[in-house]
Parts: sequence; C-alpha cells; structure tokens
Amino acid sequence: MNSRKNKPAVKDDPDAAADLLADWLIRSMLSKEAAAEIASAPRDWIRKAYRAVLTGQSCLVVDQPIAPDDRFIGTEEERLKPLCLRSYLAPEGKRQLLYLRQMENFERRLSEVILDRRTDRPTPWPAPSREILEALSATQGAALKLLTRKSFLIVTGGPGSGKTHLLAKMLRYVLDTGAVDPAGIRLMAPTGRAARVIGEKMKGLKVAPPRPPETIQAFLHHFDEAEKLSLVIVDESSMVDLMLFNRLLDKVPKDCTLVLVGDPQQLPSVEVGTVLADVSEAGLLQANVACLAGDYRSSKEIGALADAVISHVRGASLEPLRKAWSPYLNELDAVQVIELAKQAYEPMVAAARAAKTGQQAAIAAALGHINDVRVLCSQRHGEHGAVTLSEAIATAFGINAGRPSDGALIMVTRNDNHNSELRNGDVGLMIDGKVYFPDYYKEAPVTDPSPSSVEPPPLEYRGFGYNELPDPVLAFASTVHKAQGSEYVHCIAVISQPKEHVEFVSRQILYTAITRAKRRIEIYAEAKVLETAVNRPVVQASGLRERLSVEQQVNAGGGPSS
Repeated sequence: MNSRKNKPAVKDDPDAAADLLADWLIRSMLSKEAAAEIASAPRDWIRKAYRAVLTGQSCLVVDQPIAPDDRFIGTEEERLKPLCLRSYLAPEGKRQLLYLRQMENFERRLSEVILDRRTDRPTPWPAPSREILEALSATQGAALKLLTRKSFLIVTGGPGSGKTHLLAKMLRYVLDTGAVDPAGIRLMAPTGRAARVIGEKMKGLKVAPPRPPETIQAFLHHFDEAEKLSLVIVDESSMVDLMLFNRLLDKVPKDCTLVLVGDPQQLPSVEVGTVLADVSEAGLLQANVACLAGDYRSSKEIGALADAVISHVRGASLEPLRKAWSPYLNELDAVQVIELAKQAYEPMVAAARAAKTGQQAAIAAALGHINDVRVLCSQRHGEHGAVTLSEAIATAFGINAGRPSDGALIMVTRNDNHNSELRNGDVGLMIDGKVYFPDYYKEAPVTDPSPSSVEPPPLEYRGFGYNELPDPVLAFASTVHKAQGSEYVHCIAVISQPKEHVEFVSRQILYTAITRAKRRIEIYAEAKVLETAVNRPVVQASGLRERLSVEQQVNAGGGPSS
C-alpha cells in the first residue's frame, strides 16, 4: 500500500487506489473464480476501509448495519481476518468502526502503551525553584509542576502560548535538579525543518539541550541509545502519525519521561491518525494534560481572528467571523498577490543583491530577512498555488525560475544526511551565486535558558552551490502544510479551492495560515470559500480517543471487550 509505484495513484485519486488494493486483497485470499463471484457488499467495505487509510483515517465510521463474515471481516479477537469490526458505547449509543487489521493493531497497541504510562511517578521530582516559576505564566507553571509528578505529559497550546519557553524552563529545571541523566535527554520533532526550528528557538532563549534536536526518524536509527533515555520531548506532535508514534513508544523505555508538545488545533499529520488531538481530549488522560493559555507572539488583532476561526461552532451565525476577517480579506486575484509580495520581499532581495562573498555582516543581515514575509497557499499547484506564485514573484524580480539568481528564496525538499545536512523545508537565500542557510548549531548556545534583554548571538550561516542542494525549489510562496511550525512577521495567505476537490479547504488550513503571522496578515480568498471552510473542520476517523476514554468498550457481539 505504501510502495512507491502506488504513491501517485494515492495522491491523485484515492478512490482508484482503494479499488486496486481491494481487488488485490480479494485475489490474494481467494481463487480466481471465487474472487470473481464475491458479492459487491464485502468488496465495497474492503474498498472503503482502504480509502479511509489512504485519506489519513485509521478507520471507517460505519453508518449502516454490518456484521463479521467468514472470510474478510472479523472481531478484535479474530486477528487472522484482514479487516476488523470494532464497537464501543458512545453517549449517542453503540458505534461501529471498520479497520484494516494493521491499523487496528497500531491503535490498540498505542492505547495500551499510553495507558501503561499515565500513572504518577513512584517518587515525585523536587519542586521547581521560585526563580523558575516566577519566569513562567500560571499555566506554564502548572505544567512544570505536573512534570514533577507525571512521567507522561501532554502539553498543548496555540501559537505563541509559550510552549518553547516552557520547554526551555523544563530543561533548565531537570539539569539544575539532577532529576534525570543529561546524557539521556532527547529533544525531537517529526520533520527536519521542525527540529531545526526548535533548535533556533532554543538558541534564542539561550538554552543548550545536551545534544541538538533531531527528527524522530533519526532517533529511531540509534538502536543502541534507547536504553539510556531519561527524558524525551517531542515538539510539533500534531504532525506525528499513528505508525510513527507506535515506533517511537516501542523504543522509549517505560521509566523514561515522555513529553508531547503541540497544538491539536493545527493541521494533523498528512499520514494516518490525529494522535495528539486524541490523547489530549481522552477522558483517562486528563490528569496528564497541561493546556497553556495566552498568545505572546502574534498581535492582538491576529490572535482575535485566529480565536474566532477556531472557536466557531458549526452552523452558528457567520456574522462575527465576517466582521473578524473583513479588515484582512481581499479579492482572490493573483496579480494583486504578486504586486504585494514584490513590495514585501523588496528589502530582502535588495540586501541579498548588495551582499558579496566574504562580507559576513552583510550576508547575515540579508539572511535576517528570511522570515520577514511569506506567501502561504492552500494549494501547491494551480493558478493560485505555491509553485505558480513562487515563479511569478521570482519573475517580477527578474529571477529566472529555472536557474535562480541573487535574491531568490530557495527551499530544499529532501533531507541530505551525508553532505550538507540540510533538511526538507530548510529555506535559504541566494547571495553572490551561492545559497546561504542560517546555521543554528554552528555556535553552541549558553546553558542559561532564562529570558534576557541581551541580544541573541550573531547569526551564523553556511553557503552552498545551487547544484549541491537536495531538490531545491523557489520558496517565495509555500503551502500552509509546509509552513507548520514556522512563523513570519507578515503573511500573505492565499486560500483557494481546487475544482476537483470541493472539500479541500478546512478550518485547520485557515487557522494554521493565520497563526503563522506575528504582526501583519492579508487573506486573498473568496468569502464563500472561507465561510464553508470554518464549518468544515478536518475530521479523521479514529478510535484512539475512545480507547483512552472512560466509556465502556464493547465488541461486535455487544458484550464487554477484552
């Protein structure tokens, strides 16, 4: 199902891919004659189960009667059958979920491991010092105190709520108290870009993790280090899928403290599952959840707009939302987007073109503009997509999209673990024929993570020839998905709906685009698309929340499940 040859079909047409996979499963289990004669109902359920997974859902919510059969669909206990029908009692009555067997295994295993970790520590850690608590907000302080009692902690909060500041204080606390072995501390994220961003923020806060943040995948290759772990912190956990969470928890020892950090309101993983949202709302885990409040990053106006979008109740009046986004909403016009983007990017392009090789201060100053502005698109392709707009903005500056020149903003789209060590999503700037990237680990930060009025260390950088880069693309515009975990002073959000996918734009896409902005935002979209989007949250079917809830689970036959 995840083979390379199936990926194009999955991306372009999950329905066609699900048909192919359903036929493959049936043929693999039955003779040619029997496969040809199978009734349409079992085939349709198999196809729907595959399609659910191909579209990011761990299961299918069954909205009509269905029962186990003698070949394909079994109960939780009938684990040799390729599909699993699972039921549980919800407030509205009995609910049925249909899984591919492997997805049910992943979900069940993850719930068991998490429930096994949720209890209090046998011996609480020392109380945090007054100095540390006074540097935290009330909700941050409560989270740190919770860490002293729980070895499994879920920290949630919106953009700018102080999650990174809290992590810095957590590291300071455990290092000062000796609560854990520093050699066993790992700070990680689901993507290379997210790991680099958290490293950048830690450097700005003047804290030095015992080792640089890394991706979960990179950590999983360190088989010999897992037993030494004492504290694992996973940032941007909303982007971690069901399978990757399973692999991670399989490697983390039970006596190791695990902290999940993220915003469950953002876009979920592009793969299967909504694990962070599920665990943060599960009834049996509420004693392990710390919710941060406030927004210390975005302007008051942007924060109010984001709150209005994410708190909207489906079916409620749209007038408050219309009023909230009215100052920022513009007609969906690519020409206007390009003109505004050219004005916004002008200081960065001018600085890049003025700097020369060897002029360290000038190069660093130009790189300081990288996060000043970004065009964020709901689509990658199409008239209003990131690729088209990036090329158009480049052309407006006289930059050849096929062979970029000075002033071009460049993103790498593949990890390079051997030469440059650049990560998918890293953004650089072309200066005097080379592409320079901020290098957040070149200079080791100091170990004091406390906020300070002292300016952060001078920006370090590395330069590469364009042909040395792993799959480079223009980055004047990028997708909202690609921007998760990043922040920009000024965002130009282009929210468009592909004709072939009328349910594409969601509340989370709009919320994530808005919350990337710190000081200024413009939204280019049709009002009708936004009004539809706020009533369409991303809902990826999952049974994980129910497995971690206090509600009694029942099997397909109606009795209590094991």
